[in-house]
Amino acid sequence: MPIRPLSGFAKNTGSAVEYRGVYAIPCRAFIHKEVLGAQDEAVTDTYKYKAYISYSHRDSRWASWLHRSLESYRIPRKLVGTSTETGKVPSRIRPVFRDRDDMSSATDLAGTVKQALSDSENMIVVCSPSSVASHWVNEEIRHFASLGREANIFCVIIDGDPGGAGTEADCFPAA
Repeated sequence: MPIRPLSGFAKNTGSAVEYRGVYAIPCRAFIHKEVLGAQDEAVTDTYKYKAYISYSHRDSRWASWLHRSLESYRIPRKLVGTSTETGKVPSRIRPVFRDRDDMSSATDLAGTVKQALSDSENMIVVCSPSSVASHWVNEEIRHFASLGREANIFCVIIDGDPGGAGTEADCFPAA
């Protein structure tokens, strides 16, 4: 399926969407979904979070940037309220779950993570050699996929080689 970026938001490189040097490879038509699963009111009530950001803590600066960028991004006015196959396009992409921001007072970390994954409509994996090495990133992906939402997992490549499977430069976690 060809990737069609929102005009003025990203450029299509053929197999990935590039924005300011960061590549997003949608598992589905992520960008074409008018940015992270726009929905109508009935579907919106199903999930507490628009997305869950999974990342290695070595990549926390990128995860923080992505979190801020998504939650502050204003969807173009002409798209807001437009009906799509997944519902109406919202004006903002929020809330987005990121563990450092949303779990600071949690006492049961494993339970909190599983609940946040269950409460998230989408998952964004910050991909790098560090995320490949992270046990927790792999477990979060496995758990989210086990919920039947593997088509809602999106990759943002910040480092490594997408074609480097099994090498030190690999950027895609095994899960």
